Formats: sequence, C-alpha cells, structure tokens
Amino acid sequence: MTRPETPPAPPAQRSSRSRRRLLVAAVSVVLLAGGVSAWWLLRSSPVEAVPAVNVALPDVDPGEPQMLMIALLCLDGAETATIDGVTADRAGLIVTDFAVRPAESGEPTVGAFDGTLRESGFSGGRTVTVACADDTYSELAVEVSRGVNGPAHTDDFHLHWRSGVRSGALPIEASVTLCASGQVDEYCAPVPPGS
Repeated sequence: MTRPETPPAPPAQRSSRSRRRLLVAAVSVVLLAGGVSAWWLLRSSPVEAVPAVNVALPDVDPGEPQMLMIALLCLDGAETATIDGVTADRAGLIVTDFAVRPAESGEPTVGAFDGTLRESGFSGGRTVTVACADDTYSELAVEVSRGVNGPAHTDDFHLHWRSGVRSGALPIEASVTLCASGQVDEYCAPVPPGS
C-alpha cells in the first residue's frame, strides 16, 4: 500500500517559516558580533609587555628610592596608549612614580639604579606610541621604595592603561625585592664582604 502524498504547504505558511529562520539567523549573528565586540572592548589589550627585571637589591633603607626598568612596552593595533598608573602587590613595596620613554636606538636600559626616575633620565612620559610590528619598544620604569617594617617584595606589577574608548590593567610578571640591611632569606642573599 502506498502512502498518499502530503500536499504542499500554502505559500503564506512557507514564507512565515522562512522569515522565522532568517530572524533567528540574524539574531544569532548580532549576538555573536556583540560578544566579540564586548571581548575586544573589555578583555583585550593593545599594550603588550615584555618583563625585563628579576632583582633583589641589598641594604635598601626605608623610603630610599630605587629606579627599576621593569618592562618593554609596544602597541598591537592601537596608535597610542596612555599609562595611567603602575601598581604592585604591596607586601611592603611602594610604587612612588613611573614613566615611559622610547628605547634609545633600539637598545633598552635594563636593570636597577639608585635614585629617582628624574635622576635616571626619565622625564615623566606616560604615552606609548611604538608598534610591536616595528620591533621597537618603550621602556617602562618605576620608582619604588620599601616601608619601615622589613623587606619589600612583589612578583607582579599591574600596568593601568587607556587607549581610545578602551582601558584595562595588564599584569607584568617582574620579581623585585628590596632587602633590609642584613636580611638573608629566599629572596635576599648575604652581601659579600667588601661590597
């Protein structure tokens, strides 16, 4: 026995189903685009950082400024970014100032220096304009000191940036310890005699 054929749906019913499918597809595309835009706006960073320091400085007096070049910065996709702040997980370490400057002749200054940023040649710049694609960098330096109670240590700094309508905080893994006089522990080695 053969089944009778189902009569075709009336044109109005076919048109309604097509519109419904088209509407569902359009809403899906809008939601996907909105999700990607929200991720780009809220989670991605145009600022890229290459950590440049892992240091323990001996015999640092409380409040004594130390200048550290903690990272090389460049931009991925943006023309400029402004650095609004640099913070550290406190643990006795105090960030008292920061600055950005283009690396001179492509050779960045790396390391730790006694004194303030201004004494080390940083003028207080806050803007990054160099593109990662150009293999050029800006140097990010911080001026830090330790409080009166014991050593100061951090493994993480946070760079607070803004670029156009976007802003965020970029973690920078950089290990810094300011050792108290005579401190010997997992971070601070004994100072060799005569140093």
